[in-house]
Amino acid sequence: MEHKLSHFMLSVKDVKKAIEFYKTLGFELEYEKDGWAELKWGNMELALKSIDADDQVTSGVGFHTDDCKALTEKFKQQGLTVTKDCEVRSDGIVLSQVVDPDGNVVWFAQSTK
Repeated sequence: MEHKLSHFMLSVKDVKKAIEFYKTLGFELEYEKDGWAELKWGNMELALKSIDADDQVTSGVGFHTDDCKALTEKFKQQGLTVTKDCEVRSDGIVLSQVVDPDGNVVWFAQSTK
């Protein structure tokens, strides 16, 4: 299986304001839906996750993979906490997600396009 770095994620209080801020730095909006946004600047991608005042602040890192299903099965066999299991998004991305012991997110995305 091949994996390559995909995203870094930041928790933000207001996704719309954060999008505008990062756009002024030169990022371009690639995707936005339900308190989640993805921006791109060159070959670097940044994800923004909306949080409420009571939410725990987490960080995350994402990777592209060529086989989401096989990788997710491997995680389950290893006893990792899988919080998304090959969820298909409206933009054609298949997403699996695990969390580390501190609640930080590590996700793996496979493009179906």
